[in-house]
Amino acid sequence: MLAATARASMRLPAPVIRTSPRSDLLVGLPTWLWVESQTPTTASASVPGMTLSVSARPIAATWHLDGVVVSCPDLGMAYRDDDPVAPPTCGHTFTRPGEVTIRVSVRWQVTWSGDPGSGALPDLTTTAALNSRVIEVGALNTGG
Repeated sequence: MLAATARASMRLPAPVIRTSPRSDLLVGLPTWLWVESQTPTTASASVPGMTLSVSARPIAATWHLDGVVVSCPDLGMAYRDDDPVAPPTCGHTFTRPGEVTIRVSVRWQVTWSGDPGSGALPDLTTTAALNSRVIEVGALNTGG
């Protein structure tokens, strides 16, 4: 009961969605998806003679976009300008232009510790959404 009280008092930060490209997304080009760094969070609860600490750390992200669900075993990795050909660790390639809402759910693993031991609690989830536009870009080859 003490662990549940500490878990209920936790205030997890909302995910901050990042993409590359940053503004208009492009049809046919892999879009990098990641969540800005999320710091593990702790809370505690006490009764006379006992204090329990509850910790939550982000472990995975699930993205909902373009009618597709993309599950990532982590929060994704930020795009790096120094390695522009590397594939995204978490991403999606849009197939048609239009307005899109990118939604992410971040899963937080929750554990407790104290006297007399430690254990796991049910995971927590935070969510966020970002409205964006997917455009098509034409290219003209004038090579000879």
